[in-house]
Parts: sequence; structure tokens; C-alpha cells
Amino acid sequence: MRLGKLLISMSILIGLAGYYYYFELYRPRMEDAAKDKAREIFPLDTSDISQISIYGDNTITLLKKESAWWISSPIEKPADSSEVNSLLYTIAAMKAQRSLGEIGSLSGVGLDPPELSLVVKTEDAEFFLNIGNESPTKNYSYAASSGRDDIFLINAYEKSSVDKDLFALRDKHLFSVRYADIKRITIKRHALILEFLKNSDGTWHLPGDKTKKAKTSKINELLAKLCRLEAQTYSREPHTQGDPDITIELVCDDRSENLKIWQTPGSGENIYAFSDVQGCMMTIGDSLPGLIPNDMMDVMDRSLLSIDGGSVKKITVSGHKTQVFTRKADDWYRGDRRLSAPHLMDSVLETLNMLEYEERYLQIPKDVSIQRSVQIFYEDTAPVFDIVLYSQYYIGLGDQVYRINEGGMKRVCDCLDMLLKKMTGENL
Repeated sequence: MRLGKLLISMSILIGLAGYYYYFELYRPRMEDAAKDKAREIFPLDTSDISQISIYGDNTITLLKKESAWWISSPIEKPADSSEVNSLLYTIAAMKAQRSLGEIGSLSGVGLDPPELSLVVKTEDAEFFLNIGNESPTKNYSYAASSGRDDIFLINAYEKSSVDKDLFALRDKHLFSVRYADIKRITIKRHALILEFLKNSDGTWHLPGDKTKKAKTSKINELLAKLCRLEAQTYSREPHTQGDPDITIELVCDDRSENLKIWQTPGSGENIYAFSDVQGCMMTIGDSLPGLIPNDMMDVMDRSLLSIDGGSVKKITVSGHKTQVFTRKADDWYRGDRRLSAPHLMDSVLETLNMLEYEERYLQIPKDVSIQRSVQIFYEDTAPVFDIVLYSQYYIGLGDQVYRINEGGMKRVCDCLDMLLKKMTGENL
């Protein structure tokens, strides 16, 4: 008897729960979704869109070719992907905010003719949206679309979001080659010609001599700037001020692209340029010329050392006495004592790797003296780098002698002093 009452109570409870879920949660949610769906202006997936036409002050047509968007009218040029994605997002999100039903005069709300029209095509269908004047509150714009018989309101900002001009939609990059694919860069600056080739490890060298390395960081900084460079304005008039001041050629396996630059005296940011990709004159920002080397010495790699920090097993620092530091796993030791600040060892190695020489000498001058020395070991046998620090900013590296600047020498000495003071309580 008790079991029967329990089953009846459970059935009632399940029925009430089902009633609450359907009528209070599920059905309202479905009704809201249906209402929201009915407000959609373009009932389609943006991935299906193959063509967009904007009819305003000018007519612009965008065409999807495979996975890329192109402007097909009034010019044939690649489109700016970020601007097209913004346009697609707006199309997908647009909804009728309020229906006005049928109104007497379309011309009174700017829909006969419309101020702006948007036509969206897929392979199987075509949709349009006509946009007219702003509402009296300025928060909305009047609109009409395919698939709806009424006049309705859309958000005013959506009108400006789809009213894109040719300059905004055009891809303004001056180079189309991918940064990673560039194998050679040639810079012509009047009579000077600089050429650099990329090695398989990503470093750069001069043609014909791989020992003459270019400073990779400076070349990569220039290339990154060039690949991001965009036109600021376009000029319909041809530039007629003679030969360019600077010509840059970027070469990949399958093609090369050129950029010509005229540095107009006294024009400030007004720098004219012509790129193969854009095919017309334009102006660009004035920050690029500062990155372009004036001569070979601007980009020659003058690094003294290239220490692989992860491979270092032992470091000796000598002055009045010699201190030996060894690495075991991820810790550094002096003798059997584990060092409490191992990051100082990394700081020494990083500082040594940052050193650049100013001059190279055949022998050390007679009026300088040894201050201290540093030996770097990858194994316990012979040192990979045997570095001698002299007075007057001279450094001996094996049988080579170099002079560095005062700042570089000071940084090395400060790092070593901090290491020795922290680790050993002594200054050598």
C-alpha cells in the first residue's frame, strides 16, 4: 500500500516537473528564439556568402575567390580581410529593431531611392537591404529588405558599419609576400646597393661570403615593418620627381616584389612610394626610412659571442683568484655549495652574448692590462670560449683582440661583480 502511494506521488512530481520545464522554460525559450529568428534581415550563414555589393555614393562589389576576398568593381584588387570580416559580422548580426508596417511615402524616410543598398549573394539566393534616413532620435535608420513586407528600423551604427568606401575595403599592404618566405632582400640607395641572403637557420649573410653575417634582429625588424606597411593615401597623379631615393626588392622562391620611395625634402610625413603590388603612387608614413640601413656597417653582425646557455656546464671567473661554477641538472654550484641565485649566472651569459665590438686588432696594445678572465665550458675538457677582459675596453677572444664600448664593458663587469658578491661574498 505504501509503495503504491509512493509511486503515485513520484508520478505527480514528474508530471509537475515536466509541466514546469515545458511551459515555463522550454516553450518561452523556443518562442523567444522564433521571434529573434523572425527579426533577422539576412537569414543565411556568412560562410555561404560569395558576393557583396554596396550601392551608395559609389558602387563597390566584393567577390569571394576560394577563401580570399577581392574587390571586383570598380577596380580589381585584393580586399582588406579585417574590413571584410567586420562587414560579414555586421551582416550576420543585423536585426530589425522595430516594425513600422506599411508607410505612406518611402521618399519621406529616404527609401525611394534608398541612401544605401546592400546586396548579398550566395550560390543559390540573393538578398537585399535598403537603408534610408535616420529616425528623429538619431538612434535608428529606416530600412526595407527582401523577405519582409514592412518598413522597419535598424540601429544607426549598423548603417555606418556597412557603408564602407573603396579605401577602407582595399588591401593597402605594399607587399604581398609572406614574411617567412622571403629569401633575399636588396636595398638600393642611390649608388649604394646592399644585398642579404637568408641562411637555412634564419640568419642573414652577404652574398658570396657566409662568414660576413648581417645582424639578424635588424634585418628581421625591417622585414616585419615592410610586410605590415600600408598606404596612407593613394594618388591619381604620377610622381615625376626623378629616380627614387630608395628601392627595396623582396625575393621569394616564386616571385619578387619592389617598393620605390621618394623622400621629398621638407615634406615631413609626406613620403611618396610606388609598389608593384598596389600598382600606383601613394604616400606612406615617415618611420620606414629610419629602419633602412645607410651602409653595410649599419647591419653587420658585430656580436663577439654566441653562447648556447643551455649547453654550458662550467664557468670559471679569474682575477685575484679563480672561482669555478658548475651546473648539475638545473642548479649551479660552487664546489659542493648550491648557489641561491642561479639567475645571476644566466644574466652573465646573456650580457656576454649582447657584446658587440667596435674595432678589431691584430694584437693587444702594450699599455693595457688584464683585469679578469672568463672561460665557458660545454664539457669539462677545453673551454669553448676563453674570454680575457683588459683595461681600456679591450677583450681577447682566443687569438683575436677586439675593442668594445665603455657601456658594454661596464655591463659585463657589473654582472660579474654582482655574481661574485652574491655567491661568494668576495670581489675579485
